[in-house]
Amino acid sequence: MNQPTDHAAARKVMIIDDSDLVLESTRLMLEGRGFEVICANTPIGASLVAYRVAPDIILIDLEMASMPGERVVSAFKAKQQMRDIPVLIYSAQPAQRLRAAAASCGADGYIEKTSDVDQLCDALARWLPPPLV
Repeated sequence: MNQPTDHAAARKVMIIDDSDLVLESTRLMLEGRGFEVICANTPIGASLVAYRVAPDIILIDLEMASMPGERVVSAFKAKQQMRDIPVLIYSAQPAQRLRAAAASCGADGYIEKTSDVDQLCDALARWLPPPLV
C-alpha cells in the first residue's frame, strides 16, 4: 500500500544515520508515501546540507560512530537558521531513553525507528506543520 498521504505532499525529510540500511529502507518507505527524502550517512557537513535544502523536518540517529546524535542536535539547534525546523531523535532505543536524550540536547522530540510505514508517517505528521495550500 504505497499511497501518497496528504501530509507528505512536497515535504522534505532529512535523515542522518550512519547505517546505510536504515537510510535506504526509511528513504524507500517515505518516498513511497510522497515525501522527498535527503539522506546523510555522517553528521559531518549535515548542517550545511540542511541549510541548503531547507528540510521540513530532520531525523537524527542517537548512536553514530563519528559523533553522538545528541551533539548533532545541539549543533543544529544552536544555529539561528535551523531553530524553526523540527529536529527529532530517530532511534531504536527505548522510549524512556529517547525522551531523556531529546530533553537533554534540545531536540523537539523523538520518533522510534520502525519498519511500519504507516506508523512512521503518522509520527511525522504529528511534527510537521500543516501543508501550504
